Amino acid sequence: MGDKYNWTQSADGFWHYTVFVEGGKLANKNGYAAKTSLREIAGIHQGTFILTGNQNVVIALVSELQKPVIEALLAEYNIINADKLSQLRQISIACAAFLAEIGLAGRAPGLYNLYLGASFVGDRFNKLYREKDEHFGDFVIRNNYIKATTEGKRIEIFRKEPYHIVRQ
Repeated sequence: MGDKYNWTQSADGFWHYTVFVEGGKLANKNGYAAKTSLREIAGIHQGTFILTGNQNVVIALVSELQKPVIEALLAEYNIINADKLSQLRQISIACAAFLAEIGLAGRAPGLYNLYLGASFVGDRFNKLYREKDEHFGDFVIRNNYIKATTEGKRIEIFRKEPYHIVRQ
């Protein structure tokens, strides 16, 4: 899941605005003054700032009275509504497993989620492929992507003596 952009209101009545941070680096470039705008907002904001898992910044706990002031600063520094960006661009800093043609994401020691189906050019995401607790090696053998290797032609045994290899 990506971050929720634009304004959201929590049950306690406070407002929260997620600022899109391109590539996870807060900078001023190409007419987008995210760094300067957040510095200005920090000078007047009475709430908090939250760094998201996707490396965006949430201007959090904004009161109803402060919301128009922060909106004006966002507009002054050309902070765009990230909802207008493509989904691919919005999650560009997220886990690369979703953008790869084949992606593996660790789930637990020895267990991985396998993601398949994204396009090489990045215009299509992949999806989680599920087989109950199946290891990746078992998956590729079962689907005949490669043949199982159960014995080797040559085994190399490394002994403790330096530079000594015994070939069998």
